[in-house]
Amino acid sequence: MPTRLSVDDRRRQLADAGLALAVDQGIAAVTVRGIAERAAVSLGVVHYCFENKDAVVGAMADVLVAELGEAVRAALDAVPRTGVGPRAVGRTVRRGLAALWAAIEATPERQILTYEITAYAVRADGPHRTIAERQYRAMDDATAPFLIDVAEATATTWTVPVPVMVRSILATLDGVVLRWLVDRDSDSAAGELDALADRVAAWAVAR
Repeated sequence: MPTRLSVDDRRRQLADAGLALAVDQGIAAVTVRGIAERAAVSLGVVHYCFENKDAVVGAMADVLVAELGEAVRAALDAVPRTGVGPRAVGRTVRRGLAALWAAIEATPERQILTYEITAYAVRADGPHRTIAERQYRAMDDATAPFLIDVAEATATTWTVPVPVMVRSILATLDGVVLRWLVDRDSDSAAGELDALADRVAAWAVAR
């Protein structure tokens, strides 16, 4: 006899089905019927777990946010912190950006989906507008500790507040990723990330 899923497990199954559908066909293709078909369940099951499409997209975004935060932390945690002074900061940040970029470049369809969900959330009314805020907060929360660790490991101090640095770095990375999704010019993207690493290093001074 098949195991009956809990409501939470069923919601996760349906959110995963929605993500798979959106990766293949875009966020516009995500409908209650489409999710039911992808998950091989009845429409009634979807309606039982979610009030409407917005609720499904919210659950999809939560899964994506968790994945993004985990991917960023995993990439940055693996970066060696060696040397001292601003030059060491530049090298370390460059390694961090390279690690992030490797993960980004390997998942272009997932990256497109993050932009689609952000745009969808910004256009939405009510609580679903917070979907986009949660996406960026997850990135902020994963990036700030890296910058704090880098300063500590390299015996430097930041001349710009860490929250401001995080917003600036992630805003730049957002633009680099979006441009790369359009032209797939990896060499130019690498040059832009090098320039970003140099900019971050300029915010560091030796203690």
